Amino acid sequence: MAGEKRKSHIMGRKKQHRKIRGKITNNVILLLVLACVLLGTSTCIMNYRTAMDTLTDSMTEIVDVASTRVTKELEQYIDAAADLGTMVRIADENVSLEEKEALIIDMKETYGYVGGDIIDRNGNMLLSGMSAADKIYFQEALKGNQYISNPQVSQSSGELVVITSAPIWKDAKIDSEIIGVVAIAVPVEVLSNITDSIRIGEWGSSFILDSNSITIAHDDRTLVGVENIQEKAKTDKSLGNIAKMHKRMTMGETGVVSYRYGGIGKIAAFTPIDKTPGWSVATTARRFEFMTNFYVSLMITIVSVILFIIIGVRLAAKLGKSIADPIEMCVDRLQALAEGDLTTEVEIFHTGDETETLSRALDTTVRQLKEAIGDVDFHLAAISEGDLRKEVTKDYQGDLVALKSSMTKITSSLSDVLGEIEDSSGTVMQGSQNLSNASQSLADGATDQASSVQELTATINSIEEQLQGTERNTGIAQKKVHYVMEEITRSKEQMDELSKAMDSIEKTSSDIENIIHTITNISE
Repeated sequence: MAGEKRKSHIMGRKKQHRKIRGKITNNVILLLVLACVLLGTSTCIMNYRTAMDTLTDSMTEIVDVASTRVTKELEQYIDAAADLGTMVRIADENVSLEEKEALIIDMKETYGYVGGDIIDRNGNMLLSGMSAADKIYFQEALKGNQYISNPQVSQSSGELVVITSAPIWKDAKIDSEIIGVVAIAVPVEVLSNITDSIRIGEWGSSFILDSNSITIAHDDRTLVGVENIQEKAKTDKSLGNIAKMHKRMTMGETGVVSYRYGGIGKIAAFTPIDKTPGWSVATTARRFEFMTNFYVSLMITIVSVILFIIIGVRLAAKLGKSIADPIEMCVDRLQALAEGDLTTEVEIFHTGDETETLSRALDTTVRQLKEAIGDVDFHLAAISEGDLRKEVTKDYQGDLVALKSSMTKITSSLSDVLGEIEDSSGTVMQGSQNLSNASQSLADGATDQASSVQELTATINSIEEQLQGTERNTGIAQKKVHYVMEEITRSKEQMDELSKAMDSIEKTSSDIENIIHTITNISE
């Protein structure tokens, strides 16, 4: 029953001690999860930033290439106007308008424009008969500049065109006198054809805005010359981010932005186009299309984190068990030691670390306590049997040295006390013998006194007989009675003395009995 009770206590303590295993395991798992989550999160963030930086750099490069390409495409039309302005037959006033018009028409196939005109210094369009005096392209060319206008509707064909203009130099000599302006019309479709060829990925696209934020090139031709996102954003708040980008484009800025359009996440890069009146080209791409590698790395990171956590949980449980088991064993053994168990063996853990040192130290502690208590029990048993000659020869360590010193002192003290008791016993025995002799003398005296009393009684009886027999002897009898009374008084005094002597003997005997009882207790 005692063994089952102790086993029950141990099982109860183990349930309590499992807390340390749980603490170790839970803390290691928590640390591992935090480390994995932080590492995974940082990896994802770094991969996302790397992917976005790469995409941003790529799109910036692509939009720069697109801007350069648009500029190059437009330059051929600007050069066409400049070439016409330096032709002798265009500058010669003696050449008829019909010949000049034929020359412009002949060059259409070479440069790809749709029409042209010659404008005098007053802004009169000599071939179409209309006025261009209020047109910026005329005014800029009259200043000696080559210019390209924003898209506008052609006055002759009603088609949306871009006008390029250049000065006509007198005698076809550059930087001489400007005698007029030559202007050619380029269809806006040319711009859309350029942006159609600038595409990033399967779903990417490009577009061009003029200085008024109007779309002048787009893969959706219905938007060309019509769409103005900044105006639409005034009534459609969902276009706010796109409107901000378009505003930055019209301000001549360069940048990369992310936005959502039609529920699709996109990224766009934009930059101004050189040699244009504030035009800007933008190229867009769907983020998902170029973030595939990032999403793959994200999935790999998530799976890796989960695997690391699973493996880490197992390792943490194993680590917690390897640390907690020796500690729990030592705690249980110490609890048993506190309850007086010195016989149960201590399990040694051969781990090669501090837990092995702990178990070995506990084993040494239990063995030393067991040996010390066994040695104390041996000497106390010898003392109880009256043997005070056993010496404490075992070597004690540490604070147990005081136990050895105490045992030696106890043995020596008991030996001295018993020696003194032995001397006292001899004295008591001698006193008892003397007291016994005195008691015997008193007893003998009492016997003699009893005989005297008996004799006295006989004498009294004889006297009474004599008194009854004769009155003559009255005087003698009185004398004898008086004598007898004196003897009786003296006998009474002797009896009192005997009674006191007997009381003294009884008290002395009681004291002797107490002393003998005390000696017996000490010897036991």
